[in-house]
Amino acid sequence: MALFRGFGTVGLLVWLFLAYIFLTDSVGLAVIEWLFMLAPLVIVPLGLGLVLVPGRDGRWGPVGRILRWLLPIGSLCLVGSLILPVGTWAGLLAIPWVLVGVLSGLVGLSRCLERGGRRMEEWAVDVALGYLPVGCAWLLSYRWGYPLLGYYPEVVLLTAVHFHFAGFGAAMVAGMTGRCVRQHGPSSSLALTTVIVVVMLGPPLVAAGILWSMWMEAICGVLLALGMLGLALWMLTAAVRWVQQRVSRVLLSVAALSLVVSMALAVLYALREWVSIEGLDIPTMARVHGVANAVGFSLAGMVAWSWVMPASWIPPRGIPWSRLAAGRRVGPDFFQRRDLLDPSGEPVTGLVDDMSAYDSPAFSAEVLHPAIREFYEKTDNAWLTVTPDWQPGFRLGGRLFVWFARRVGQLNLPLEPERPEEVASCIARVREDKDGRRGVRAWVRTTRRDGAAIYVAAYAQHQWAGVPYMNIAFPLPLGNMTSVLHLRAWAREQEGDGLILSTKTYEGSVPDAGVYWVSRFGAVRLPLNETIRIWHEPGDGSVRATHDMWFFRWRYLRLTYTVGAGVPPSVSESSEGTSGSGDSA
Repeated sequence: MALFRGFGTVGLLVWLFLAYIFLTDSVGLAVIEWLFMLAPLVIVPLGLGLVLVPGRDGRWGPVGRILRWLLPIGSLCLVGSLILPVGTWAGLLAIPWVLVGVLSGLVGLSRCLERGGRRMEEWAVDVALGYLPVGCAWLLSYRWGYPLLGYYPEVVLLTAVHFHFAGFGAAMVAGMTGRCVRQHGPSSSLALTTVIVVVMLGPPLVAAGILWSMWMEAICGVLLALGMLGLALWMLTAAVRWVQQRVSRVLLSVAALSLVVSMALAVLYALREWVSIEGLDIPTMARVHGVANAVGFSLAGMVAWSWVMPASWIPPRGIPWSRLAAGRRVGPDFFQRRDLLDPSGEPVTGLVDDMSAYDSPAFSAEVLHPAIREFYEKTDNAWLTVTPDWQPGFRLGGRLFVWFARRVGQLNLPLEPERPEEVASCIARVREDKDGRRGVRAWVRTTRRDGAAIYVAAYAQHQWAGVPYMNIAFPLPLGNMTSVLHLRAWAREQEGDGLILSTKTYEGSVPDAGVYWVSRFGAVRLPLNETIRIWHEPGDGSVRATHDMWFFRWRYLRLTYTVGAGVPPSVSESSEGTSGSGDSA
């Protein structure tokens, strides 16, 4: 952040120097072009500094490293482009800034995909980054002298300005305001969410209104103004109640009041067909509305939040992902075929040597029932039976998925509740140099009936902010599906303490949890969730578990497990031989 803040400080000094030259008429700049220079010199550098942070290992990602040196180059080149006459050289000098916009858009897309769309204030940040390449496209068209979509050059320039300030600047300020409110105020607020949504949709709303009709322009303009006024109220609330730094409080107040002025003018301009105000034309709007919006709101608001630095619920990137991927088929012998087994060290018998490795404020292995603890520490000695319960509406889809899963040899979920499936399992150590994580163990589960693979998974653990996560990778063609679960205790009356493992997140905690598709191009959070509840049944001494799976908000499957030690009662000596052939790891 300090680096980008330094860029913004130097950029502000450059902009003030250009203001002096502009006021003395030494450079032939228009008011709009002079105001626009605030975006590349100050607004965007400070905004990127609020988003771009090193990973958990302290290193910058490839896009962050490029943006760190491309940003000042692109900013200064764009200043030169705006000073030169419209034409080829002005267009060429604008290209580095266009690259900054494209890379920023990729950052927003990557954040959104890996996060899975959670948290509206983070959506605002992603949308702000996505508006930059759009504004850059209009800017490049203006500087090169080729009107985009046939619009006049003035309209093209105003559109570029609009996407940099009302797009990037306003959405980024709204996102930071939302972060501050979530951190100190109500954990959820319909009013705040509505304001953020309206601010995010501001640029396309205005564009749709202008293209559609005067009536639509008036309606969209009034709607956007109401959203912006709501944002001003939240900024004033944050300044009064939660922001401690005096300068930041003053700047937030200035930004909020400036927004009131600029939105009042925007509403009057949108209603110009019905409310006649002498002198309210584009030059007047550029001088008054433009200055109030660019300097009063965007500049003051961005500088204030750059000093406050509202904490994001989303942690820095750096979840350790598995590098495992399969070809056309996984199968129970996947780890053997790919030479992934690690023969060094002592043989392992459990998913973890000691469950205390998962101790956290929400879970303690000391109070876990001994039978459950033994299952995780001596998994190789356990037998399982599983009974499926597909929910209505998902049974046909389940059959189609299982048809595919059987051919791939992975995630082969049982179908018939009338016939519980007996499961054999095997644990083995996996080579860390090929998986990419530490302490990886394979758990291969197959049917005792025919040795077909049910789950072929590589288990590991990672920690963030003192919370340990179970990190499970399921190899699939071209990548893997990774389930990151957090653990918490589950107290059950008269039955001892159980355990809940879940990918579901709850307010203010476990941000890493989720189900992801992982490939060499990165990770994407899927609209899937799973929760496993495991407990000890005092009647027969077995361990029971339910495994619920969700698609978005709909639960589509529940698997019910019975777990015991040794050999399942229903399995004969011949079945044991079949089990042995199925233990492929």
